[in-house]
Amino acid sequence: MRLLRRSERTPRPWKNGLGVSHDVLVGEAQDTGADAPWLISIATVSGDVAFSRYDDADRALMPLHPAGLDLVIEGESVHVPQYAVLDFSGERSISVEHLSEPREDLGVIVDRRHASGSLVRLDVDGHLSVEPGGPGETVVAVVLSSTLRCGVARLRPGDAVLLDEADAVTFEGTGAIAVARVRPRNPRAQR
Repeated sequence: MRLLRRSERTPRPWKNGLGVSHDVLVGEAQDTGADAPWLISIATVSGDVAFSRYDDADRALMPLHPAGLDLVIEGESVHVPQYAVLDFSGERSISVEHLSEPREDLGVIVDRRHASGSLVRLDVDGHLSVEPGGPGETVVAVVLSSTLRCGVARLRPGDAVLLDEADAVTFEGTGAIAVARVRPRNPRAQR
């Protein structure tokens, strides 16, 4: 298990330059100069802007603000509530609308040629164990609400835990977490 503290992240501009993200964890590129095969990040949306286009990628987005996010997807207005997950292709035209204040969302972007990913919200009421993944799978749990404990570590919203392949991690307290899983298409290539 490795703690990934929110306070230790540095901002990175979006691919299209219209927003800022803080990377929770980024997969290592297999070739020098190649793009990362996947990333998990918390983005700040500050206005009615277009999302970056990611060819050959699948994306999952989870609004963190209580009001959720209002999006325009290929010309159609869609409301995504807080902690709901929207899965979409990185080639789709998506923009934010009706934004009156900055909001954050948790996102998973995977290059579908190399990996697949998922994002799900889980409630913690007392104890919740998160199981490690299969061979080569990366599992990251991000605290969404309240302050939770994981072993001796106290975790605040935005903090995350990277699971190792051997042991489950138990969260204690009352709140919610998001679990992101990234599965390589070829597990041996990720080792």
